[in-house]
Amino acid sequence: MVYAGTFHLDGDDLGPDLVLDPAKAYLGAPMADHLKAADYRNGSRGSCHGLNLIYALEIPGAPFAPDYFWGGAQKVK
Repeated sequence: MVYAGTFHLDGDDLGPDLVLDPAKAYLGAPMADHLKAADYRNGSRGSCHGLNLIYALEIPGAPFAPDYFWGGAQKVK
C-alpha cells in the first residue's frame, strides 16, 4: 500500500507530510506492515489543449523528471 501523505493547505509549503507513524497507527497490523511512502516526481505534464491556465503542484525536495524543464526546473537567466 502506498501512502500519499497528509497535505496541509494553510501554509506556503503545499507538499505532503510523508511521516508514516500516524497512518500506521490508524491502520494497525497487519496492514500497517505493508505501508510505504509515495515516491513523488515533479514534471508530469498533461494536455491542456493549448491553454496553460494552471500551474502544476511541485513537491519540494522531489526530483524532476529527466526531460522536464518548466516550472521550478526552469533555468533562470
